[in-house]
Amino acid sequence: MTDSAVCKAGAALETLVHQFSDPLSFYRELIQNSLDANSRRVDVTIGLEDGMMVIVVADSGEGMNAEIIDTRLTRLFSSGKEGDLTRIGRFGIGFVSVFAVEPQAVVVDTSREGENWRMVFKADRTFVRLAMDEPVDGTRIRLYKPATAGECDDFVRRSREAIRYWCRHVLGEIRFQGEVLNEPFGIDSPCTVHRSRPGTEIAVGYARDGQPFLGLYNGGLTLMESRQAHALRGLAAKVNSRYLEHTLTRDGVVQDARFAELMAEVRELASTELPDLLLEKLEERVLAEEDADFFYQAAAEHFGYPFRRVWRASELSHRSGELDGEDWLCRPHRHPGGHVLYGPYTTELPPGRYSARTRLKVECPPPDVENLCQLEVYDAASERVLASRWVRPGDLARGTTWTDLALDFAAAAGQRLEFRTMWAGTATLRVRQVEVVGGQRVAPGARPAHLDRVVFRSAAGGQLRLGDCLDVAYTAPTGSPLVRALPDPVVRARPGDAAWRFLEVLRDRPPLEAAAVWCLPRTTDPAAEERAEPLREAVRKLLKTRGARVSEVRLAELGSGFGVALAQSRFGEPVELAEAGRLPGGLLARPVVVALNADHPLVDTLISAASREPFLCAYLLVKRFLQPAPEDDAELALAAWRVRCR
Repeated sequence: MTDSAVCKAGAALETLVHQFSDPLSFYRELIQNSLDANSRRVDVTIGLEDGMMVIVVADSGEGMNAEIIDTRLTRLFSSGKEGDLTRIGRFGIGFVSVFAVEPQAVVVDTSREGENWRMVFKADRTFVRLAMDEPVDGTRIRLYKPATAGECDDFVRRSREAIRYWCRHVLGEIRFQGEVLNEPFGIDSPCTVHRSRPGTEIAVGYARDGQPFLGLYNGGLTLMESRQAHALRGLAAKVNSRYLEHTLTRDGVVQDARFAELMAEVRELASTELPDLLLEKLEERVLAEEDADFFYQAAAEHFGYPFRRVWRASELSHRSGELDGEDWLCRPHRHPGGHVLYGPYTTELPPGRYSARTRLKVECPPPDVENLCQLEVYDAASERVLASRWVRPGDLARGTTWTDLALDFAAAAGQRLEFRTMWAGTATLRVRQVEVVGGQRVAPGARPAHLDRVVFRSAAGGQLRLGDCLDVAYTAPTGSPLVRALPDPVVRARPGDAAWRFLEVLRDRPPLEAAAVWCLPRTTDPAAEERAEPLREAVRKLLKTRGARVSEVRLAELGSGFGVALAQSRFGEPVELAEAGRLPGGLLARPVVVALNADHPLVDTLISAASREPFLCAYLLVKRFLQPAPEDDAELALAAWRVRCR
């Protein structure tokens, strides 16, 4: 061989060593070779011995004899896999990728048909083949690389992530440091349809996080995983097929006729079998607490807006605050007022009507603060604000509850849109995400057949309408052209949550009137309950003097749209608002629980003042709650004074 030929061969070899963008892709190549050798288990271990990191990949496959070593392992472009669609590899170039992590040496021990061989590769890619006396089960590959303890720990962490990603659904066992990393093929969703035939598996379901996902696999090895599959709005889909092939550099999928057929099959399942299953499951499982929000969201996704996109707060630009877990956090006296979020300069919205929903919450707003932050939809192309609103304390749920606040706007061609949150610097603010939904809903006269054939059931026979209060439960009538799925006579919803969006989607098919509106109190945290103890006890004593049978007074989150309090037989149960203001009296009356509304600004003020004048505060609250006639008000004030003076 001439010097020129040697140089060209060396350059080609170096190109193949660094053929993949991630050096740890060598795990995929070695495990793929093990699976092609019919191994049902692959063990990967990493250890540190006297400053030398030892990476071991061992299988129990068919092994190699001298002929295979000479013709397939050490000849880069020779392979025995050509034409066999049951095996994912097509080129004998994968093994050289082990040198991408720059090992000092690579040792391969293998046995087959009575032959036992050891291959020793040096860092300069030269190698020797040695005969061994003792056989090994399959093939064992060891990489030796100098490393410190910290470097080894980091390599272990990254190796685990790489192997879990590349070997997501392979058959058999892929063990890393003794832990099985691969998992059965499927989607983590309570509502998934499957289709299977020789050589191909397909799963399509509603994504738990509402974000699109597409995973493509061959033999369970990952070819591609993407969250940019916008055509699969709100859906997760996985295809494991021997007809899918990766490109030569393993960084994409060959988009040929077979690929197109499989994608068409995914779309067919998503538009036919999946929505049928959704309505079936909705009826069966919507009352299961862990699944209700999921099915509401899935129904809203399928029957609702044709466009939905979510940006996490951490993905957008910021001029104030800091990342805290999943949230962007701003604290007074620590961060300057200004833009908490702005961006993402999206140009992908087709012209139409949209709603931008910012998910946020505020911690302990001062009672005298009027504005917390300002939300804007801004077009950077025209430098024009398309929609804007100030956020006030009464707009937000209290405590640990998130609130989605919406801005409706019209998108036009050529816009570069930002969804901004401007913080006033007055109270601790957390922002989690911005969601944009929109497009033309299905017209009432052109409902999908799925909605025509199903109805709500309701023992009460009431009707459904959206309101503007938190924690409202709406009764629904038999015969409504909505979704039959709810055996419970009420739908519990808060503005912005999954059930609320479900109702928003359905309310136009056709609009319905509310016959009964219910409230569902939510408990506050123990610290808030304790802070309200002086007011709670004073209210209980004052009501007792008026002959009301009150077992206890609690603090609850009822929403800023409700009054200062309500009464119910058991705390935490839904109560119809028509009954919520009635207090039973007389010896035969059953005691009730009075829930003070922690979301009402007057209640918050009275809780603060009750540490000094509990009975005066109790009088003001009970007066607002019962709204007595003038003569009864005088008696109530006198009773409060007498209890105070005892």
